[in-house]
Amino acid sequence: MWTPGEDRSAEVYDDLSDLEVVEVKVSEAKLAEIREADSTKGKVLGFLNDKADCNKTAYVAFALIIANVIAYIFQGVIGSEKVIEAGSSSWPKVVGGLQLHRLLTCLFLHENLSHLLGNMLILGICAVWLEQRISRLRLLGVYFIGGLIASVSSVVFNHILPMRITFWSWGYGTYTIELYDVQSIGASGAIAALLSALLLYMLFLSGPMDGYSEAATSKRGSIGLFGAYLLFCALRGIFTKSAFVDTAAHLGGFVAGILIMLVYAWREYSKPKWLQE
Repeated sequence: MWTPGEDRSAEVYDDLSDLEVVEVKVSEAKLAEIREADSTKGKVLGFLNDKADCNKTAYVAFALIIANVIAYIFQGVIGSEKVIEAGSSSWPKVVGGLQLHRLLTCLFLHENLSHLLGNMLILGICAVWLEQRISRLRLLGVYFIGGLIASVSSVVFNHILPMRITFWSWGYGTYTIELYDVQSIGASGAIAALLSALLLYMLFLSGPMDGYSEAATSKRGSIGLFGAYLLFCALRGIFTKSAFVDTAAHLGGFVAGILIMLVYAWREYSKPKWLQE
């Protein structure tokens, strides 16, 4: 018996022989889960994020840029006009000539260096951001499917409706010409798909990253990028007289990027719960 005032602390702490030692065993599966949790710092959890990692190297984005640059170098070696004539898309060539490959080859051709650099700048930003948030295969799907839809939009709408180009000249004022079945080249249709996919993801579909949602700065950045892209397209149309802005391709690609991301979302949310985790 212990009575108040009696000091039994030494006895309690010195005599540990009657304590039961409990061995806690952790399964290998649990240990692997713990290690995986420690190694996922920086990864994104949630929607479309089976391969997402904010520290992931954007190999696909760099490969797309390199492919476009190589194609432009090839134009310079072979002859730009000759290559554009062989690879551009238009109704007479795609539909009349049944040359469907032009819907894809036109995405890698550019009229001049400023056209290439402007597109590659937007492509680099959009593709890198998106590749770090969705899988590389899904990124390729957005780029190529969106680009093909943009090419189809260009071919169809530039055949049905004329492209109206307004020029301004010193001493002559402004004058407008109308062109049907213009030749379409450039990666901007595919880039528009990447941009709309990124915009939709950032604003509505992003999951938590490191325990918090996409930062407000990231959301504002995607909106700012969209505004810069619109400004770039507008300025090209106003100040560049040797190249015309293919609005049909841009709109087609932009709508395609949204639709592709919605399909990805539907496929993700239709999975059983155990596959989503």
